[in-house]
Amino acid sequence: MDESMNGELTFKMIWQRIKRSGVRILVYALIALIVGAGVLGIADVIFSKSQFETRITYYYSGVEEGTDPWGGQIDFVNGIKSVNNVSKALSIKCGYSEEEVAKLVDPVIKNLTVITDMTNVNENADKIILNADYNFRIILTQSSEIDKLLNSKNDYYNMVDAITSTYIEAFKNKYSYSTDLSAISSVGANYLDKYYNIRNLLSIMRSEADSLAAKSPLFESTTQNLSFSNLSTRAKALENELETYKNYIVTNGIDSGSEKSNIEARVQEYSDRVTTYESNVTTYTKAFETLCSQSNIIVPSDPSLVYPIVNQQGKEIIDNLIQSIELLTEAQNNLNDWTYYKTCYENANFSSKPAEEKQQIIDNADAMEAGLVADANALLTAYKNMIKDYNESYNVQSLVRVTSQATKTKDSPITLVVFIIIEAVLLILAVIIAMGVTAKKGEMILRKKLQLDKNSDEKKEENK
Repeated sequence: MDESMNGELTFKMIWQRIKRSGVRILVYALIALIVGAGVLGIADVIFSKSQFETRITYYYSGVEEGTDPWGGQIDFVNGIKSVNNVSKALSIKCGYSEEEVAKLVDPVIKNLTVITDMTNVNENADKIILNADYNFRIILTQSSEIDKLLNSKNDYYNMVDAITSTYIEAFKNKYSYSTDLSAISSVGANYLDKYYNIRNLLSIMRSEADSLAAKSPLFESTTQNLSFSNLSTRAKALENELETYKNYIVTNGIDSGSEKSNIEARVQEYSDRVTTYESNVTTYTKAFETLCSQSNIIVPSDPSLVYPIVNQQGKEIIDNLIQSIELLTEAQNNLNDWTYYKTCYENANFSSKPAEEKQQIIDNADAMEAGLVADANALLTAYKNMIKDYNESYNVQSLVRVTSQATKTKDSPITLVVFIIIEAVLLILAVIIAMGVTAKKGEMILRKKLQLDKNSDEKKEENK
């Protein structure tokens, strides 16, 4: 289309106009670009906000599915943005007063953003992610609401750092291993009480160690050369030795003055418990049978089997029945033990033995007790050192780390894409305006020329 058709513009005519407006287009375009950049720069300053950001990275399996190190569900984002976490950060790490914290908490949380992303992604041929680093960007955006409560803009750095480090510490503390067990300093004068005190320590230690072994089967303490599983095995071996100590006590009927009365009291205590729990089991069994008959349920041997198909009242009956059965079993086992001790003490008749023989028996029992206490305390010390090794080096420190300290960025509505689009529009407008001005001036020149030609023709006519 190089020719005009029906008075329409052709590409050739447009190109000719562009050539005629070349210099003016360049000037107008340059002015448009400069003015546009200036206006956008001012808008960027006015409307943009500073952001202060840290980054934390988790390094354990399951984090990508929202699970904690022990397999439970965890809400990472709300944990970071929680009132408790932000309040502690502002008061303990930033040093704000109670009154200042109360004013800051809400606006800080409102302007706190947590964004998840992945880095170092490793995919297989089917684009399935095999492993990656799972990150959380913690961003605190500047706001006038926060500004008026701060002494310096540098406080933003301190706040986002404090919020991050407080969360990290709480996370590590929550998923660190710990124990409330304490060493045996005195096991008492009563020999059976001594046995139970040592047994309780070993039983709790073994139960905790078994739990930790399940969570960290590959862990081995560098200072103790022990795994939690090995420690549990040692605790079990010590429990076996403790049973030898108990058998020595009861078969000899060692009485330091309170054993027999203690046995009588325990037999009575557990006998009363058995009576109470038997009554409870009878009551809840009848209620359970009534429940089954009303609901047309066949009475099972295990009450829990009907649990999913009963109402709340039925669930309470079943729960009470199961609990009563468990308590009755425990009480009956204890009654059996203390009844056995009573029989042994009656048969041993310790008080009628010669003084020298009694003293020898007591000395042997004391020596066995001292060895057991020393071994139990040594094992507890090893256990605590293992927990310390785990928390300090093996796993807890590597669960999550701060991978980027607080940095300042800018949140601006004028992105690169927006900048390019606006400048392109201004450039097009500049070209159109330049071409329009050129065309207007050309028309004015043409009119002026035509007017001059007309005047010249009129003068020629007059001269004739």
